[in-house]
Amino acid sequence: MGRPISGNHAIEAVVFERPFSQSSVEFLLTLEQSLAKRYPLFSPIKVVQMRTENSGSKMTEFQAGVSLKQLKKEKKPAWSLKADANNIIITCFEYTRWEEISPQAIDDLVHVINVGADDQNPVHHLTLQTVDRFIEDPEEKYSINLVFNPESRYLTRQAVEAGTLWHVHQGWFQDTGIADGRQLNILNLSTNVTATYGYHHHD
Repeated sequence: MGRPISGNHAIEAVVFERPFSQSSVEFLLTLEQSLAKRYPLFSPIKVVQMRTENSGSKMTEFQAGVSLKQLKKEKKPAWSLKADANNIIITCFEYTRWEEISPQAIDDLVHVINVGADDQNPVHHLTLQTVDRFIEDPEEKYSINLVFNPESRYLTRQAVEAGTLWHVHQGWFQDTGIADGRQLNILNLSTNVTATYGYHHHD
């Protein structure tokens, strides 16, 4: 249980009040050139809508946003950027520390906001999500202290004593010191058991 399953991941997102207008989406398409060095893989996101009327069905296709990626040597994503609907989401799959990763993530977010935002559609909120996953060593017996500090104030006594399956989901607000702004912290901790099944075919 003490080994990270595939390193650390961090997701940072900006949410707008409303979905991007078609004019904003056209500006987002210019990211293919302006962010080419950072995100070499670019693809537009298209949405198909179907409308049913008395005369029959009508399908329309339109551009909803863009998706950009930077790959690692193993062809897996190192960074990804997605802007569609009313979201801009940047994911770092090689997360180390916030101090090291945040300058690039914030620069990318600001760049996309400046390209896709307009006066009629302000930013509603900003989210930072960090995901850590650990896998149990089959040679070791389960113990919560292989990953967590049992004395942590973020764990309940029941979680510490429950055995291999438990979850603790909680949240709290903090003052930001900026006007009336408050920061919502959400912490979700859980364990699960994954079983592997084999299939044998007999003639």
